[in-house]
Amino acid sequence: MYDELIDSFYYDFQIHLARAVSVKFSRKIQRDLKKNSIFAPRFSNRNGYNMIERFTVENYRSYQREVTLSFLASNREKSSTLPPQWYKEIDGKRLLRLLICVGLNGTGKSKIFSALDYLRMIVIARPKDPTARPEYRPFLLDNDSRTRPTVLTLSYYIGTIGYYYKVAVSSDRVEEEILRR
Repeated sequence: MYDELIDSFYYDFQIHLARAVSVKFSRKIQRDLKKNSIFAPRFSNRNGYNMIERFTVENYRSYQREVTLSFLASNREKSSTLPPQWYKEIDGKRLLRLLICVGLNGTGKSKIFSALDYLRMIVIARPKDPTARPEYRPFLLDNDSRTRPTVLTLSYYIGTIGYYYKVAVSSDRVEEEILRR
């Protein structure tokens, strides 16, 4: 179940990112992406939508402290007219259908998507040897971070049902894993 959920959301992120940079896929490329991509969703949602609320990363590569990528429309937008096609309202929350990451070179825009791919890899990769250690990618510029676990959390909706997934990975093992509604 975990791998299907993460797969679906990573695929959605790819499409969101492509839309954000104005890349238009031809129908053939869309079919190929869905058919051949390692990120192609493995299940379909009867309700027609999967929405990420927030993705949080801590102690991963260039992120020492907690960093959150949020798809919630800002409170400032409530006073203006936000076109309804820009968001999906679920549980009274307006979740953006599109998120654009902008910033200077080297500020971590790509790393947030790398962290999402890392989360996917952790969830999907089943070690053949039960004693195998997980791949560990901490912030390496101080000694304290090297010993702390990398923590990744994902809050998301499948249809109208909200889920929370959290995993903490150290150099020796998966320290904590939580999935709840």
